Amino acid sequence: MKTTIDLSDALLHEAKASARAHGVTLRALIEQGLQMAIKQMQAKKKPYALRDCSVGGAGLQAGQSSDWATVRDMVYEGHGA
Repeated sequence: MKTTIDLSDALLHEAKASARAHGVTLRALIEQGLQMAIKQMQAKKKPYALRDCSVGGAGLQAGQSSDWATVRDMVYEGHGA
């Protein structure tokens, strides 16, 4: 498909020189650049997800105190603290 784009003269001259230096056509260089830009944009769309760092166990059970001091004592029970 043909299309027309406006580039600055400096960028076009640099692109042509780079394409020549690497033995590719200007078209190939532009296509490669667009593909890279699209991939980069798509990668930024993915939301960050925390990895699951949970551990086994049943958690706080009914009837157990839920105040922090009691929970902390249960966590460190048998560990010298």
